[in-house]
Amino acid sequence: MSDCYQMWLCAQTQNISVIRELLAYFGSAQEVFRCRKEEFLELPFLQENQKRKLAEAASEKVLEKLERDRNRFQVSFVWKEDPEFPGRLLSFSDCPYGLFYQGRLPEASAPALAVVGARANTFYGAEMTRRFVRELASYGIGIISGLAMGIDGIAHREALEAEGKTFGILGSGIGTPYPKENWNLYYRMLEEGGGVLSEYAMGAPPLKQHFPYRNRLISGLSDGVLVVEAKERSGTMLTVDHALQQGKDVYVIPGRLSDVCSLGCNRLIQQGAKPALSPEELAQELAGENKALYEMLKKEKTASVRKGGFGEKNSKNPLASDEKIVYACLRLDLKHFDAIVDETGYRPSELAGILLSLETGGWICQPVPNYYAAVYQEEKGSV
Repeated sequence: MSDCYQMWLCAQTQNISVIRELLAYFGSAQEVFRCRKEEFLELPFLQENQKRKLAEAASEKVLEKLERDRNRFQVSFVWKEDPEFPGRLLSFSDCPYGLFYQGRLPEASAPALAVVGARANTFYGAEMTRRFVRELASYGIGIISGLAMGIDGIAHREALEAEGKTFGILGSGIGTPYPKENWNLYYRMLEEGGGVLSEYAMGAPPLKQHFPYRNRLISGLSDGVLVVEAKERSGTMLTVDHALQQGKDVYVIPGRLSDVCSLGCNRLIQQGAKPALSPEELAQELAGENKALYEMLKKEKTASVRKGGFGEKNSKNPLASDEKIVYACLRLDLKHFDAIVDETGYRPSELAGILLSLETGGWICQPVPNYYAAVYQEEKGSV
């Protein structure tokens, strides 16, 4: 294929400055590949390990294996001069020379939002992710995240539940997603019209140093970044740093002051990030001044809402007085049965019946046995 030498070069190094030096010296990726081993060893701008790696990799056998792997795993490759390369990345100084991907690339004309947050998220964080992503995805906004545990995985799943498009950026090679628990999610994203991207070659391991570096692609491929939960020092905050350097808007879901996972979020708001108070407002901001686009997004959302959006059933079924008390006790806070008994004063037998009624009506859920939390209601109706 015509891009085989560019793919070969990307498979050997992701160091942008090294690739620039090589291309400036040799003129093209093909000429880098054709370089004699002795000449690699004399290049002054390469470190010794880089010289040895390139000298050993510049062989037809290596190139043929890359082509076989690309065909066997149905991996596509796109490089900077290809018209299909994501235009959102081109203006950045650390834009990757090429990308490996399966499925589709994010559409240049469609709005896209990065959704990032804690791996060890709280129930509140999970519910807020579900609330925002389902509605935003139903507007036609692409959801981009890192296919990690926690908020990342929830964001991808909720986008799929809303029949939207979602894209995962890996810190490993295509075909080796990390963590393994997200294998099913990985393939579901491909089957339902999304995509998985990486600047690392097929089969590259999920090394620790890859993840902070790949975060710049999560923000770079998006029109803005939504932070759901974040500690003050975390990978999420690194993504925010990249977004700010790239001139992207950062939106933050406010958190409770008592939650460690919300300290980073609240600090970002204090420093000037935009608080995200509703999915509709956020969608309107992403559409900007393009009113036609915003109207289009509203129409795309309509079908999802009619299928049974949050709280549609409950707006017709107001709560009884005892149910109101228990529902108010929960309010997105995961609590054990015994704690609810203590707070409400109901006898265990009474409380069991109230909880069952609330759960049957869709007002609360039981994520783990004997622990209950209120479910977000888009249309609360009369409570």
